[in-house]
Amino acid sequence: MESLIIITKQQLSILMKKIIISFLIALPLPVFAQDFLSLEANQLRDGDTINRREVVFFDAGESGENVIWDFRHINTEDNAQKLWFRQDTVLTHIFGLTLKAKQDYIFKNDSLSLAGYETALTSMKYDKPLTICTYPFAYGAHLLQPYHGTGTYCRKYLLDHQGTMEVDADAYGTIYTDGDTLHHVLRLHYIFSSAIRQYSEGDTLREKEDVKQRIEEQYLWYARGYRYPVLGTTSVTIYHNLQPVSCQQTAYSTLPSDQELLDDEVNRQIQISDSIAQAHQTPIIHYQITTEGNAVIVSYKLDADANISAIVCDRMGVVYRRASTSDIAGSSGYLRLDGNGLKPGIYVLYLNVNGQIYNEKVEYNL
Repeated sequence: MESLIIITKQQLSILMKKIIISFLIALPLPVFAQDFLSLEANQLRDGDTINRREVVFFDAGESGENVIWDFRHINTEDNAQKLWFRQDTVLTHIFGLTLKAKQDYIFKNDSLSLAGYETALTSMKYDKPLTICTYPFAYGAHLLQPYHGTGTYCRKYLLDHQGTMEVDADAYGTIYTDGDTLHHVLRLHYIFSSAIRQYSEGDTLREKEDVKQRIEEQYLWYARGYRYPVLGTTSVTIYHNLQPVSCQQTAYSTLPSDQELLDDEVNRQIQISDSIAQAHQTPIIHYQITTEGNAVIVSYKLDADANISAIVCDRMGVVYRRASTSDIAGSSGYLRLDGNGLKPGIYVLYLNVNGQIYNEKVEYNL
């Protein structure tokens, strides 16, 4: 008689998740309507080391579908710092380590949680690990969680943080940098809002009522085929009596060149698969760009049904004009992008046609 294997509903759910994710990862690039973070491709791994470079703080840009982020203006400093990931001996915690900070993560039931962190001045431990991501995590996903943590500041003041964390996968699209064009990029938007009490041991309740509010906003850009975010920004503002008393903004990059030395066969195969699919991708639009007075005209003919969107940006990535349309196979048409109010000069026109991206330089002479 054949042996019978019994599994629980939870085990079956986890197994089905892994089967679905493995199948989706193997699909060719054009099939992806949206992108997601997966356990196999994006989970933190013991032994990984990446270069993390400080960059000048930049605006995160818009949210939504098929966004184009032109980050070619971002200034990357030649100051790469190492970021290590190391697991503890009992395999329950994994630590993200830099020369300036340590973050304590726990992975359980396909969820990544933050248990606490330490910097040169501050240490914090949460009463209950704070879930910051679940796998898979797709465009449109949302998490909201209250939290409470206690810690120290300057090793002598006690800290009490109580607040909420909210994270949205709020955008996906394409990133342009000086060295790379990254397709299928998913952005996560975090907001941590907390009330802070700082006091010394022995303080009375009245003395502890001097409360500050801390608002931390983070954006993380994950590119398909790379385990860690390729870009990130953090903005922290402290308020006292509803007035801002301090603000700190930081940004960093871990672009493909800073992750290429990882022993990461899963993402290497994704990159190869996407490269092959892109090489065999048949263009579905034939277009020509002309000027008419103070307008740029994009004339096109389609070989397949398509959604077409166009934006005009300056060299800093600021979007000034946009237009969109939908049309059927065999049809011809045009998009008009007026230049009224724009300064004369060179701009960049981006076309997104069913996920295929084209860019051209255009000139407005008013």
